[in-house]
Amino acid sequence: MSEAHERPARSWPTMADVGAEAGVSAQTVSRYFTGGYVGNATRGRIEEAIESLGYRHNRIARSMRAQRSHTVGVLAMGPFNFGNTSIMTGLSRVAKEAGLSTIIAQLDVDVESVDGRLDVERALDNFVSFRVDGIIVATPFIGIVKHLERAAKAVPAISLSRSAETAGFATIDSYAAAAGATRHLVEQGHRRIIHLVGPLRYHEAVERLHGFDDVMAAAALPAPARYDCADWTAASGADAARRVEIDSFDAVVAANDELALGFLRVMADRGRVAPTDFSIVGIDDMPEAEYFWPRLTTMRMEFETLGETALELLVRRLETGEAQEGRILTPSLVVRDSTRPARG
Repeated sequence: MSEAHERPARSWPTMADVGAEAGVSAQTVSRYFTGGYVGNATRGRIEEAIESLGYRHNRIARSMRAQRSHTVGVLAMGPFNFGNTSIMTGLSRVAKEAGLSTIIAQLDVDVESVDGRLDVERALDNFVSFRVDGIIVATPFIGIVKHLERAAKAVPAISLSRSAETAGFATIDSYAAAAGATRHLVEQGHRRIIHLVGPLRYHEAVERLHGFDDVMAAAALPAPARYDCADWTAASGADAARRVEIDSFDAVVAANDELALGFLRVMADRGRVAPTDFSIVGIDDMPEAEYFWPRLTTMRMEFETLGETALELLVRRLETGEAQEGRILTPSLVVRDSTRPARG
């Protein structure tokens, strides 16, 4: 038995222990981990020693010397819905390929409250104190922009909104999504179009409202009715449907697919069914959209691609040290069964 096996018990074996077990110097073990030349026979003995001892390379100490932690802080706001989870999927995929780990802080707080703002500030400050290589804010509320800009002065940051001036950004064009949905209904001859407005504390909801309003104005249509929704859920869409005057509209733009789902359910209970009595378009193209009744026409938002793009921009920033040009992804219309030309 080697001397390494006779040493006093302790929690973690060291690089010197690996060297003793393999019959080489600690410097040779270090070269193995840093990619320097090590002969095949020696490499084999080192790997056997690592396996035998259960050694775990101290990347933290190494990264401190290299001034890199190989970690990215990700701040997600609100509940984990289809958009958020898809963004995380794409982001995590690219992080793995780049050899980066992610630290995720998920906050479902009222960012307009003092406590909520403090929670956001604390999460971003923690990322900086953990010496992450960069920060991504995955679901930017309007109220956290100033906190992100402050963090961006300490480490590279990417926002999934164009609102932050000092951070880079990657986003899907929410204005174009709502404009495209509204234009589709206008082109089908609909004139009494209402909008289920997403929660306006989100940048995306504000942009979608502007896109809807601008297309309606360009078409010289009557001032549209809007129904504000407390959140992005089907329950909020159902609540809006209960407030709508039953004969006041012939088409609907929902700020997301879940709002459309709740609206369709309550309208069916009230005796109005799409597309016979009205047309409806959602935004997102969540996987369930093609299984709605009727199958939902919607604007497809490539959320996984957005997550991938955000991480790629951050990696390029870390590699080059230069700010990267923002990226705006374009949504696309997916026509299904919930829309049809207006009846004359």
